[in-house]
Amino acid sequence: QYEIVQLEAKQQMPIPLDELAWDFQSFTDDKSLRDDEKRNTMLVAAKLRDVKELALCFDNAKLPLNVIQSDAMAIYNFMAFEGIEDIASNTNAVSEAVAFVDVGTAATSVVILSDSLPWFRTIRRGGDSFTTVAARQLQLTKEQAEKAKIEPTQVRRISDLYAAFDPIFVQLNDEIQR
Repeated sequence: QYEIVQLEAKQQMPIPLDELAWDFQSFTDDKSLRDDEKRNTMLVAAKLRDVKELALCFDNAKLPLNVIQSDAMAIYNFMAFEGIEDIASNTNAVSEAVAFVDVGTAATSVVILSDSLPWFRTIRRGGDSFTTVAARQLQLTKEQAEKAKIEPTQVRRISDLYAAFDPIFVQLNDEIQR
């Protein structure tokens, strides 16, 4: 299976594989798979230089490093470890989907688990988007805007802050629904 995934990765990745740290996970049980069935496989990759740079931070701090994983994979592993995938793969005729949304600094990760298969999406809007719009529309410094975002009740006109945030919430909501 490694050779097949490697061939597919070469065709799908815009960067040569020798410049990437990559791995894959199959979500299909090989024993129950018929020849004409598709295999559900996820490929995860990162630029090798970014991985080495991150590992160097741990080396410099003299901390052991066992695993590096993407934020979306970490969320998926949390979902699996906490038994949340059992909810999504319930034995009733109607299966449910469970979604986790993690709003980070620069991006928002969405992980959806349905029938024990994950689906990932990264949206290029995060906490910094809220800080930037608050600074611009309320004429604040970036530090003041960050504080207003964290402690909105301290803002003189909280309605102006929420009005500034509203378009970003709408965009995030639309992207998550998509």
